[in-house]
Amino acid sequence: MYGMAELFLSYHTPNTTDYTKKYRVDKVEETITIENNTEVKIEDTPIYQELKQFRHNRSKEENVKPYFIYNNTQMEQLINFMPKSFDGIKSISGVGDVKCLKYGDEILKIIEKYR
Repeated sequence: MYGMAELFLSYHTPNTTDYTKKYRVDKVEETITIENNTEVKIEDTPIYQELKQFRHNRSKEENVKPYFIYNNTQMEQLINFMPKSFDGIKSISGVGDVKCLKYGDEILKIIEKYR
């Protein structure tokens, strides 16, 4: 057994690849510019807060996790695109016909307030 272990160790070469550098993705804080040319984090905007509250309330009503309604990335895309129709909502990745029919009217009403 000792001989086999020595044989396997003799073939070993250390891994020199730094995978943390290779695959590291830094989360970039997304900001938006408001009317007076000041940049604010998207999480601090009133539309974000209202969409988040809507998601929370609906998740409690339906007894599901909030990200089943829509996740944070989808919510940020809603804010960035500001869709005007169901087709605009459906263009967001992960939002299909079912979510659009269930939540589309209410989402469009919220977005319309901030247009």
